Amino acid sequence: STPTSKVREKLNNVYRVKNQVINLAKPLTTEEEYLVEPMSAEYPDVIIRDSYCLIWEKRKFRLEPIDSIYYLKADRSCCEIHFTEGNPILVSVSMNTVAAQLPEKDFIRIQKSYTINLKHTKYLTGNTFIMKNGERLTIGPEYREEVYSSLIFIGTKSKKYRQR
Repeated sequence: STPTSKVREKLNNVYRVKNQVINLAKPLTTEEEYLVEPMSAEYPDVIIRDSYCLIWEKRKFRLEPIDSIYYLKADRSCCEIHFTEGNPILVSVSMNTVAAQLPEKDFIRIQKSYTINLKHTKYLTGNTFIMKNGERLTIGPEYREEVYSSLIFIGTKSKKYRQR
């Protein structure tokens, strides 16, 4: 086996591994993880399929259920993904790009820098969502009408909370 054939074999393995990840055909083996290169525009940092997402982290994909996403926080042209457990992950794609792949019925943008998972909210008081972990996230003035119109309010006569 020549050096050229070894390089060709490694490249073929890289493409095969990338295709497995993209198609979710089967999980990577420990031996294959080191072959995966940083993602380009063709292979994004966050891939969402059905109820799971694959997030590029430290030269491999981290598999997370979508329901474990607490909220997204914009950080310039990057997105910080916060989870119910563990540390947040910073990915090199915009919050808009990530949010566009998430189920609209569960995720709602509440301000320029935040998109929350409604499954992890406990209360809405005034213009603030109180999350199950106690965090308070304020609805931005330009997002209030859209947020309120997407929710169903029961037991209030206030005109502030318009019916759909």
